Amino acid sequence: MSGEVSESWRISRDAVNRVRTLIESQGQVMAEIPGHADFGEDFHVMLVENQRRTGEVFALQVKGGKSYRRAGGYQVSVGKHGDFWRKTTVPVICVVHDPELDKLFWVNASAVLRRQPTTTTLHLQPDQVLDAESFPAFIESVRADVSPRNEFLRALSRLSGAELQQQDYVGYFQNESGEPMVFRQRRGEPFGSVFHSDVDWEEVRTSAVPSEVADTVSKLVAEAEMSAGFEAGEMSSQLSPSHLNLFENLVLSGGGLITDNAEGHWLRSCLSASCYLRDLPPAKI
Repeated sequence: MSGEVSESWRISRDAVNRVRTLIESQGQVMAEIPGHADFGEDFHVMLVENQRRTGEVFALQVKGGKSYRRAGGYQVSVGKHGDFWRKTTVPVICVVHDPELDKLFWVNASAVLRRQPTTTTLHLQPDQVLDAESFPAFIESVRADVSPRNEFLRALSRLSGAELQQQDYVGYFQNESGEPMVFRQRRGEPFGSVFHSDVDWEEVRTSAVPSEVADTVSKLVAEAEMSAGFEAGEMSSQLSPSHLNLFENLVLSGGGLITDNAEGHWLRSCLSASCYLRDLPPAKI
């Protein structure tokens, strides 16, 4: 053995030590994972508040060197860790140390992969700096990912295979036969999605209204206008697109997928409660 210490090892340890110094200087508890175990995690961090551990934990994957630098930021290959980083209940944060700038940059690898399961590369933005000044905002972001609501969303994602995000309206129901169902409404989407175990969790969009059903809806609206003394088209012109979709969805829910009265009531509640999201512009990813 030559006894040489490689440059890549030194750069890697510089990055690890830089991250450790920052995290511990902020009063957080770190546990390093042995280097011979390549599980895609270098540290587990236990959050501390008022000198007491909160029970919240996240993982860090640390990279170092200018080789990760690209035009417009930094890139890290997901490699063999993608499936684990996406499914884990302990979110993995990827941190890159640029030794020339002596700065740390970060991205929530687990959150990215939940949104984009097939991605092979993580992009770290140059404004996502991790330092003492940005640390409170960083911790707030991580806490949002380990909140009880996110644990609930991840459990339903594993159950149904649906991609569920923090900003979605999500509902869960189990019918009298023990068949679970999940409802999802995304911001800005003119439809809600139902995932039903009885149809192998296939997504059913509740605004996919057949033309014959749409014709029936139009006739029902026209009849309601006449009976209420409105001019033709006056009532429908006062309804927002989301309310019209809700009316159409309720007609559709009497069809093949929703066959039980309790299921129908649950779906009506979900559609009504999430109506405001259909009127908003789509969320920016």
